[in-house]
Amino acid sequence: LFITGWLIWAFVTWVDDLVRPLIPEMYRPETYLPVRIPGSGLILALFGAAHFVSVRATHTLDAALSGVVEDSEARNAAAYEMQIGLERMTRAAQAVPEAAGPAQRKQLGDAQAGFERALSNYTALASTARSRSLKRAIDARYARYNERVSALVEQADAHSHHLADY
Repeated sequence: LFITGWLIWAFVTWVDDLVRPLIPEMYRPETYLPVRIPGSGLILALFGAAHFVSVRATHTLDAALSGVVEDSEARNAAAYEMQIGLERMTRAAQAVPEAAGPAQRKQLGDAQAGFERALSNYTALASTARSRSLKRAIDARYARYNERVSALVEQADAHSHHLADY
């Protein structure tokens, strides 16, 4: 028991002697009190260590959350690009029956290429299970959409050939 008490006292004194020179004199308790308070250096060292650990943890957490937010923002941007591409494809596909010329087909092809580019960007950024699930659903719906657009273009071609025969 005596040895344990002596080891604790020696450790506290050693830490006090290490930390005390780092504290300005106006902040030391013995400046204002007639006695020296044992353990004040140890307490300040513990507060300093706790502060260091909390700052380090904050930086680590901030870096992790920043990465998540940046990925989320990039996925949102890719989803917005897909929405714009889909709107362009829809407008181009709706205009095919009215003017089924090479310019209209080029516009439709450009819109499809833009959507597929945005879809590949989204695919590259799909890091969560939910975003990968959404990507699979988008792929399936886009395949059905492409089938319908192809059928619409074929129908417009057949109609224009039928009119040309007259």
